[in-house]
Amino acid sequence: MVVDVATEDDVLWTVRYCIHNSIPFLAQNGGNAWSTTFHLPRQTSAFIGRISPNDTYSAVVNTTASNSTNILTAQLPSSILINLRNLNNISFSLPPVITTYNTTSTNATVTIGGGVLISDLVTAAHAHSVQIQTGNCNCVGMLGALLGGGYSRFQGLYGLGVDNILSVNMITAAGELLTIGAKEEEEEGSIQGKSKNDADTGTDDDTTAKEDLWWAIRGAGPNFGIITSATLKAYPMPDKSKSGAWLATLLFDESKLEQLVSAMEALDLGAHMAIFLYFFAPLPDCTPSIVAELFYANTDALTARAAFRSIYDVGGWREDAASTGFKEYDKVNEGSEMFCAKDGARKPTYGAGLAHVSPVAMRAIWEEYKAFLKVGGMGRRKVRCWWRNIPWTPSCACPMQRRPIRGGAG
Repeated sequence: MVVDVATEDDVLWTVRYCIHNSIPFLAQNGGNAWSTTFHLPRQTSAFIGRISPNDTYSAVVNTTASNSTNILTAQLPSSILINLRNLNNISFSLPPVITTYNTTSTNATVTIGGGVLISDLVTAAHAHSVQIQTGNCNCVGMLGALLGGGYSRFQGLYGLGVDNILSVNMITAAGELLTIGAKEEEEEGSIQGKSKNDADTGTDDDTTAKEDLWWAIRGAGPNFGIITSATLKAYPMPDKSKSGAWLATLLFDESKLEQLVSAMEALDLGAHMAIFLYFFAPLPDCTPSIVAELFYANTDALTARAAFRSIYDVGGWREDAASTGFKEYDKVNEGSEMFCAKDGARKPTYGAGLAHVSPVAMRAIWEEYKAFLKVGGMGRRKVRCWWRNIPWTPSCACPMQRRPIRGGAG
């Protein structure tokens, strides 16, 4: 059964209802993710369908376990999917006058609901003359991408998505609604780590548990609770017309693969730059193709082409004029729309982090890719392989350190 929640309280009481009745539940926003670990039982009882908080079901959801009459006892759903899409509020806190561009300033923030998609946020951000660290695909739920780490082509400027989280409202599997945030916010008087449901015990163990939870959600967030809202850093852009990126799509001849990979390896990526290498077979003829996508944030074509000169010097390419040029911030992700198509077939992707890529190894991958396309008509299934070369920043909020898990942190 799907519950279309409209408020944070709807989520809270739905979770508590599920806990009280031992019903498995799962929250969803964008619906694009692929997982082999999240499973909900199939419906076996008479009750099946989709409900909203205005339906009769809310009489049960919004009733505490102690006085619930449980009007659906005879028709309990075997599982519940909590659809967060209606939690799509976006609000900005910005300085009255934007005069300078600063990639480290945190005096501008945005608070988003758990149902906001990346497309929602980039549209709103551009309207308010700010940039925000989001993912690269518009159809993805913003918080799902963010809590998994949150890499994007802008991360050389702004760090990973988890570097940009200031605080979150979170409903735990125990049915608690918490606000947790960075420690420095607590020192400034925020309600970091305190429950909205119970009196603050003020114990050291409670504080430590919340600090552990704050650390854990930034990189593995979906495993610890449902984020109903989050406050993030925003980066004001004094000149809205220059907020965006120069993009170019180059299609390379197969014979240039080793030279292209070598050039990418040697390329000195500045903070504003990123380059993607794709193998894919576009319709209608499904010919295997090698594509390099170039990205340079907040600059003009002359500067960008000079920065990627070594890639152009490989030769054996043709430039796709339709997708090359400067795009304003709210249009930068348009090239990823092909990945967002929901035509009934899921599109799982799997990644691996590599410090270096060998031209010889990439040639072997290319040959394997071509052979794979010949199996069972795979060439018409939009199968792709890609390598993303993005500058790294040293400002990661979640250092890779050994961290003990303490009792009571869950």
